[in-house]
Amino acid sequence: MSRNGVCFVISPIGDEKADARGEAQDVMDYLIKPALARIEAKDGFEFTASRSDQIPVIGDIVNHVVKRILEDDVIIAVLFNRNPNVYYELGIAHSAGRPVVLLKNADEPRHFDISTHSMVEYSWETLRELRQGHERPEVRVLADAIVSASQRSREPLSFDKYDPLGRQFTDFKVLSRFIDLRYDEWSSFFNVKRGLIGLMGISLHHFTGAESNWKLPNGEAVNFAAFIQSKVVIDGCNVVLVIMDETNPALPQMLRMEEPGEPDDGVIDTVRAEVVRSSKRWQRHIANVAEHCANTGGSGTLRLVKVRHGMIYHRLSITDHGAIVTPYFFHIGTNSGGPGLVVGASTAWYAALRRDFEYLVERNGIPSAQATSASVA
Repeated sequence: MSRNGVCFVISPIGDEKADARGEAQDVMDYLIKPALARIEAKDGFEFTASRSDQIPVIGDIVNHVVKRILEDDVIIAVLFNRNPNVYYELGIAHSAGRPVVLLKNADEPRHFDISTHSMVEYSWETLRELRQGHERPEVRVLADAIVSASQRSREPLSFDKYDPLGRQFTDFKVLSRFIDLRYDEWSSFFNVKRGLIGLMGISLHHFTGAESNWKLPNGEAVNFAAFIQSKVVIDGCNVVLVIMDETNPALPQMLRMEEPGEPDDGVIDTVRAEVVRSSKRWQRHIANVAEHCANTGGSGTLRLVKVRHGMIYHRLSITDHGAIVTPYFFHIGTNSGGPGLVVGASTAWYAALRRDFEYLVERNGIPSAQATSASVA
């Protein structure tokens, strides 16, 4: 699960002096915000929540609302006053297969179409009496519901039958060139805690450079070695690096041929030397991370697996919530110039990519049960 999340709150709003505005704000202040604070204190996950009236929007507000429903991590629908706009937006969320938490005033009827859904109920009078400092049962139930919903980015089907509305916009993103992926987008992609971070490529040498392009959650810019160290030591991630072995007989066949026939020996020697240099750098990083884990009690792992059996067909970044992949093309001189694909964890693409990644690790690496705080396979 991502370390940070955004909740979009579908709610009646009303005029500033209307009861609806007062109840909507009390629900936000005395139920939703305490629930998010409880999640951060208990689970270490930071969520923010907002309604459509709390964010300045340029353009069509309806389009903005639909975009938030389709893209935010969790949708919280507040049901009271039989508000038609809320039920309309809730229908969009259900059609899109989005993770929805229903938060209902106890006096609101359980309308037939949503009567089978789980709901967290509250009393507005109780909210006003108890205020924020009290640990109410509704807060605990709502916090658990938000955490559970955040683990389901999108249901595979909507209404048990139909493809979710807008699925292609969130589960698949096509990059015309892999190099167009910005470092801040990549850093955000790796913003996970206590989960898998997998990297696979012929040498992954570009990650061993010293450029400070990578952003930590606090905004600090660091190089990739420091970024990975923070993911292992601080966030407890299990990082697996998979590269080709320089002795793998398949390696020459993976390289671009400048002339018909076999790849040039000079190209082969250059790539093999690159793999060797990259391996040595990764091993130094692993030793450094192992020392930090020993000193700080870090719970993550960092492993390097060199593929002696099998072949790497693409460059891959993968976590528990998605994958970024670009194939190797013989006609494209650099891998970064080829197209890429970003896929969500609910897709068949992700399942196949992850299984292939795990297969190569199993064939070539130390079993994960034997991995220490930092290991080299």
